[in-house]
Amino acid sequence: MNGINIDIDKECLPKLPTGICGLDKVLYGGIDVNVLKALHIGGNNNPRTPLVIAIKGSEDDNDKSVLAMQMLYGIAQSVEKIKADYQHINNGWNQPVMYSTYYQTHKLDDMFLDYFISSSLQEILRKKASKDANVNLSSNIFTNLLFDSSNILCQGISTNANIPYTAVANKTDAMIGDGIIYYNRRTNSLHVKADLTADDNKYNQVYLRLFDSINAYSQKFSNKQQDALFYKYTGLHFLPFEMIGNLTYSQLTTSIANPKELIAVDLSAYKDLAVTKINGLLNLLHNAKILILVVDSTAEIPENRVNMMIELSQKVDHKFVLKYLQITKSDSQDFAPGLHQYKKRDYGIEVYPRKELYLYERRYLQRALVYTHADALTETYQQYMKLQKYYIDTPTTTYEDYEADITSEENKPFYAIYPKNYMEQMSIDLLNRVFIPINPLRNLLHKSKNETEFIENEYMYGNAGFVTAVIGKANTYKRFLTFGGIFGSACAEDHTLIIMMNKEEMVTRRRLACPARPLCGDRDKACRSCYHYIHFMNICMGNITPEEFLYYLERQIEVTYDGDQKKHIRRIVIDDLQILDFCFPRLNDGLFLAALAELCREHDIILYILCDISGKMLPPLRALADNVIITQKDKKDGHPLIFVEKFAGYTNTPSKMYCGKVKNVNKLFRCVEKDGINSFELQTNIVELEDMDENQFMN
Repeated sequence: MNGINIDIDKECLPKLPTGICGLDKVLYGGIDVNVLKALHIGGNNNPRTPLVIAIKGSEDDNDKSVLAMQMLYGIAQSVEKIKADYQHINNGWNQPVMYSTYYQTHKLDDMFLDYFISSSLQEILRKKASKDANVNLSSNIFTNLLFDSSNILCQGISTNANIPYTAVANKTDAMIGDGIIYYNRRTNSLHVKADLTADDNKYNQVYLRLFDSINAYSQKFSNKQQDALFYKYTGLHFLPFEMIGNLTYSQLTTSIANPKELIAVDLSAYKDLAVTKINGLLNLLHNAKILILVVDSTAEIPENRVNMMIELSQKVDHKFVLKYLQITKSDSQDFAPGLHQYKKRDYGIEVYPRKELYLYERRYLQRALVYTHADALTETYQQYMKLQKYYIDTPTTTYEDYEADITSEENKPFYAIYPKNYMEQMSIDLLNRVFIPINPLRNLLHKSKNETEFIENEYMYGNAGFVTAVIGKANTYKRFLTFGGIFGSACAEDHTLIIMMNKEEMVTRRRLACPARPLCGDRDKACRSCYHYIHFMNICMGNITPEEFLYYLERQIEVTYDGDQKKHIRRIVIDDLQILDFCFPRLNDGLFLAALAELCREHDIILYILCDISGKMLPPLRALADNVIITQKDKKDGHPLIFVEKFAGYTNTPSKMYCGKVKNVNKLFRCVEKDGINSFELQTNIVELEDMDENQFMN
């Protein structure tokens, strides 16, 4: 081992994602393999040549083995994707091998194939949701690559009249995308969900999978054209994955005599494996590039031979077993410390990064000198560039543009304090900016005829903050006001996600009437088009943790719309926060709200949170929100009273509380068509302004 010359020395490689989204976030993008350069230098005094990742876990489950499978195969997929750009990577880099002392070969093949197929079907769900024009889901193209679709298994024996045999035969891909057809690991086949109560049995069984190992698929579809087709649908290649199971220690040492570059060794069968034997294995595998070592939680690992240690654990909380993943050592790269929840799904291990990860910016403190020594009117380059993307789709701003802008006499932050066109703020102006903002600001720029005027006033009028709390008793028009913002966004062709906390979706659908409809007249076509931009996400009551909630929300946010990579969710409405007190015990946490707010800011999403005045989460909500709106009914005439307790936008007036009485709630919002463009707005003459002192407000 004197100075091994390896191809990785030629060029710095990017991080290799594991394909496990949450884990890659914890690893800040994936596995850094450039440490191999250092590991292959040093001769006989440094026998640790592979990048070694050890996974420790209990013998009671197979989580650690599944995690190793996913990581190894995900790394192989990442290598395959970059091979064209990094020519020096040889073929061994994407040919993973797994050895196991615990599982038989056929069990390993089955475990992996279940994960591979299930994750592929998950991607079809995403393709269908985003209306990806690059894939044809109106046929059986995807299905035919994985399943034997020559005949429908349940046809002729099923008595269920709800099974759409014709659609199954011709549009299986679309039905997978709609969640009607799904994969069952027990039967290794597709089933059709004919009704909500149907069990997985032969009476709804559709197609059996073609093969029982990934290698059989790889051989069948070695044709580059077919592999490219599968990649277009799933983002995965049919890479071979050799499984060798049921090995004794001596058989293992014989099998690894000529190791590949990507290896996983599962030693779960040995609880008390001597350190000398582990060292012996590592010495035999010195030619490998990446080695994932799977051991029991009681095993002793020579830490000087390991680059990264991942430990799996579990604890009982609220009578539920929660599973956690923690990186306890990494001498090769940075990672997010702490316990990160995970679950094993049909499509493999899913990692939910701890909520604190959303609350801090990496390396922020290292840059503190830059931030703290800039004057009050000077933006840092990062802050300046972040603002650019608000109103420019593809910013081409250079560093020289930034330097010229911050030294210009037309300093935008300065004119936010001393605007050229002074305008005294009133409650109606604040409400208009809170409920009818266009997000992102670039939509305003595109529709503005006077770009200069827009740029001058963007600080003063464009930013009302990201988080708005709408607080009040029942039947005080909280939802009505928020619906105004939803339909205002829809008019601007921005998508809104309504998150319902254990509420009946159909009830909300029936109540989702545009508040401007009474003044709109007969404009059914225009009104119907707005509903295209409104979506629902219902969270069922239960033991969901903040980490799991945030993970799935971020996955939803990442899905694009209408086949356009630029169209994402731009507004989120949570209805209603008080229900956390009764149905979601783990979400009743101020840090959850803080992480949620930060997630929305990171993705340029305006967040509206409705909450009853008696909700236990009211104090942290008030503290975290950029805008706080309180709704009441006038005791005398029943008209809505709208209080502005807090407003993020600059008001140019001394601090005061604003109150407006809505004289006619049915005429508060108006939607009109101007030059073929729908304009949604508040009618200022419908709100009477009221002044009040603090005591009146608090009462």
